[in-house]
Amino acid sequence: MRFDRTGDLADLREAARVGRELVAATSQEHPDFELHLSVLDVPLGMLAERVGDLPSLRAAVEFAGYCCDVLPGKQAVYGGHLSNFGIALRNLYERTGDEAALLLAVAAGRASVAAIPPGIPVHAKVQGNLSGALLRLYERAGDDDALREAEDTALRVPAQAGDRRPAGV
Repeated sequence: MRFDRTGDLADLREAARVGRELVAATSQEHPDFELHLSVLDVPLGMLAERVGDLPSLRAAVEFAGYCCDVLPGKQAVYGGHLSNFGIALRNLYERTGDEAALLLAVAAGRASVAAIPPGIPVHAKVQGNLSGALLRLYERAGDDDALREAEDTALRVPAQAGDRRPAGV
């Protein structure tokens, strides 16, 4: 995506526009339907994080949820969309304080970790996303179980990622 190179918000908005057109023009039976969903899911999430306004956040949550609804059980692809859904929900919680969004973010994070088998490189990333949502839950509600689960999940991330940290760190 050009935005990754330029950082220009107009490029990100254009990627979302093109993604919307692509998804609208693709039937669910099309062999590339899953890929086309990602073409929109990723820029909407990035736009929501970058802009931070409520309409962008809600659009990211709504579309990521839609991806999860139409791709149930598709293993890593489904798990990736679940993770995006959880991130969007956590961002919505951080912007609005909506505890229901945070609880859904944790549930989506757990489902994402369960959907992506260990050993697939993105597994460590989704574990990190889950850990972040659990930490927010601990901060919000003082839930010690959430803190323990966040710590346990975070401790598994280096092992899943192949622990690429320099020696002594």
